[in-house]
Amino acid sequence: MSSSYAEYKSFFHEVTLSDLRECFSAYYKILALLQTNMLISVFAKILAEMIESINQSILTISKSPPATKIEIIFLRQSLSEICSLVDAISSVFHPLTVFFVPVLFFIYLVDFYYFVVVVLSLESYYKNSELLIAYACGSWIVLLTFNICYLCTRCQKVTNEIEKVKNNLYHMEMHFESSSYLKNQRHTQFAYFYCESVHYSTRFNVFGAQKIDMALLIEFASVFIYLATLLQFHQSTMSVDSSQYHNT
Repeated sequence: MSSSYAEYKSFFHEVTLSDLRECFSAYYKILALLQTNMLISVFAKILAEMIESINQSILTISKSPPATKIEIIFLRQSLSEICSLVDAISSVFHPLTVFFVPVLFFIYLVDFYYFVVVVLSLESYYKNSELLIAYACGSWIVLLTFNICYLCTRCQKVTNEIEKVKNNLYHMEMHFESSSYLKNQRHTQFAYFYCESVHYSTRFNVFGAQKIDMALLIEFASVFIYLATLLQFHQSTMSVDSSQYHNT
């Protein structure tokens, strides 16, 4: 149950120990997910900067005299270890991230529902505390939106930087194919580097079934479809109640 709903109960009912326990439990569960997302975002930001430095090294090599074999091998090993770290971080956080999409999606839906209901005054039962409910739900909507957007953009940055490595190596490969470095040992190392990078499909994910990137934002945007259905159902029930009241 979302924190906003627990807050709503405290607005309309006498606060009991059970209500407080439920409220703190909801806060703890949600904040645990949000902290997990922020921790993954921090790791993603650090790894993205490391891959970006590899890209800068590749571009520097392409514009300057050929690098030594040791430098190229170091870049290969660095990228391989970073991709392994991405997979390891995803695996470590799987027990928490598996609840990330369904739980936050439900919280989003509930908060948006109560927010729209009180803002548009669709339910007279909430009339005495519309401002409090709108503030509680609105705060959670803003917090969740920032958290999800930050997570998705940071993880997408990692994916984009890995793709940049592939593109840069491809252009270098094409350059060496038409230059005097064709049979050079350093060119051979770059060819190996490019072949390895092509096979990297590394990205943050949830058990390999759910990718954590910008595409995830589109999935969360579908909450408005369910919201429209709930509001339509709410209006239909209100119409039925109103007709029954007039008939009596």
